[in-house]
Amino acid sequence: MAAWLVPDPVERERVLYANFRIFVDHAIQHGYLLVTQDRCGTAVWFPLDTPLPEIEDYERRQWLACGPYTAQFKALDAAFEARHPSAVHHHLAFLAVHPDHQTFGLGTALMHWSHQRLDKDGIPAYLEASSLPSRDFYLRHRYSDLGDPIDLPDGGPRLWPMWREPRHRGERMLLSEAKRRQMASEVVSRYTGSRASIRDIAEDLGISYGLAHKLLVESGTPIRSQGAQRRWELTATEPGPSAP
Repeated sequence: MAAWLVPDPVERERVLYANFRIFVDHAIQHGYLLVTQDRCGTAVWFPLDTPLPEIEDYERRQWLACGPYTAQFKALDAAFEARHPSAVHHHLAFLAVHPDHQTFGLGTALMHWSHQRLDKDGIPAYLEASSLPSRDFYLRHRYSDLGDPIDLPDGGPRLWPMWREPRHRGERMLLSEAKRRQMASEVVSRYTGSRASIRDIAEDLGISYGLAHKLLVESGTPIRSQGAQRRWELTATEPGPSAP
């Protein structure tokens, strides 16, 4: 996605930062942000239970940020707008984790905190996955595809609109024997192949901590000491006003 938006690698980071800043500033006023205290991960949300105000002076600010690459960003905006659902929901605009801090379960922690709030209030969530790995990540968080993928013009990448219904209190996952074996294999693979905690893996897969722990024990996988587990401290802005 980044290479399609800004083909020049020298300019890419500067342009993307300037463009993202427009939306982050808007979220500070009209949405909410989750940020780890070490600033290595963030989630940017917009609540769409009421109409969201337009970004002030967006055309000019977009041109100043994107310059000769503005056409690609406009095409992305148009593709998003054409497929954005009209039902009440909260929109995950960005989920980002610093590369050096990936595989620790930080993205899962950010999603879990968000989903706890949305589930409590009975609010669905919507996002656009920008790659197959990110789509798989969101599928594990109970998102599902919302219609056909979005194919951006001029050989651009494919995006996947995704929707998550809120989980109701008391809802549990029932596993067949085949599904249990598959889940056990996934839990063991993630636990032995990364530094993520059992709790983070469980939350990522949408199962209980107890089940994830039991599957590891049953498989004979050595359990790391609690001292090796990493918990994330998050800070959040409160949702801003939905109208000027």
